[in-house]
Amino acid sequence: MGLLAFQALVIRNKMERSNGSLSTRVWIPLGAALFLVALVISAIVVPQLRLLHLLQSVIYIAIVSLARRNSAWGFGAGVTIGVAWNSLNLFVTHLMQAGTVVFWSFVQTGHVQRLETMMVPVGGIAHFILIIACLAALFNQPKDNKKWWKFAGGAVLTIAYMALIILIARPRSGSKPLEPMPGLSDSSFTRSTNSSSGSRAAVILCPLSLIRLIPFPAASFLYLRGYSFPVWVNLK
Repeated sequence: MGLLAFQALVIRNKMERSNGSLSTRVWIPLGAALFLVALVISAIVVPQLRLLHLLQSVIYIAIVSLARRNSAWGFGAGVTIGVAWNSLNLFVTHLMQAGTVVFWSFVQTGHVQRLETMMVPVGGIAHFILIIACLAALFNQPKDNKKWWKFAGGAVLTIAYMALIILIARPRSGSKPLEPMPGLSDSSFTRSTNSSSGSRAAVILCPLSLIRLIPFPAASFLYLRGYSFPVWVNLK
């Protein structure tokens, strides 16, 4: 009986590792890779973002590396960056919606406009994959209270790192202002900029206003001189 119980335990552990590997070896790398593609394309289109996106890519490389070790630190980082980024671009900047409009325009006309904006829904899909895969891998781990502390630690470190790279590598100069997106009303998509300040707005993939989620003085960089989002704001 003892031998049978041992064999059953071994089989169960193998099944758990097999299920976990589906998330940690396939879906998490897939989500991270898809978002990295969006980052690269956006950086090519908007050169001012290259340093910021390079530093941002470290997060996703770390997530994949930690996930391969079945580490809750990586799962916490993946869920946190995914939820924060998607929430920001769905409910604050509305870049998800704007990118969908641009993509639909491309389907109808065959003309590519604002490729960097089209990459935002791609990044959103990548993050949804990452969130689900990280949660699946986390709940597949053996019951252990420490994993939740590690999960929380990964979340905190991710937000702190995002704040740091935004402060260090944020774009310093603006680009040509954008016209209102086809299919979106001026009131829902843009606001007039303060022409006296000479500041301009540009579409960016990296969520600069993610800094809003961090309760310390860096929040003053929410709307940075020279760069903002398609939801235009008055820049001081």
